[in-house]
Amino acid sequence: MSYNFDAAVSPFIKARPPSGLAKFLDIMAANPNIVPLSVGEPDFDIPQAVKDAEINSICEGKS
Repeated sequence: MSYNFDAAVSPFIKARPPSGLAKFLDIMAANPNIVPLSVGEPDFDIPQAVKDAEINSICEGKS
């Protein structure tokens, strides 16, 4: 069963202009050269040097 989200949104909210953040995210999504790292995890491995630096920082209490 699908839900009609459009019917659940008030006319007042529908009349609001899109937020600047929404516009920015649309621009980012349209650019294949931008790797979004804001949601979830990247789909590539972290370089070993970065992993080592993270471990060293944690061990030195700099977390």
